[in-house]
Amino acid sequence: MSGTYKGCQALIKEKQPLALYIHCGAHVTHLIASCAANSVPLIRDSLQIMQDLGNFCNSSAKVRNIFAETSSIDIASGEKVG
Repeated sequence: MSGTYKGCQALIKEKQPLALYIHCGAHVTHLIASCAANSVPLIRDSLQIMQDLGNFCNSSAKVRNIFAETSSIDIASGEKVG
């Protein structure tokens, strides 16, 4: 969207050359949180493990089905929920 040559920024600048480009608040918050998390090795590594685990689960239909089955079981009672 913010592309200088072909993105939304370029289209707006074409119509109004004095317009200023300002990053989206959510995007700026994401950049700050990402930078902060990456500066602490324990947090960075933990998030990477979670990302890898998510990618593994998403890549396998069998793992997704096992997760769906086990997530619908109440751990305390051992009974199926819903």
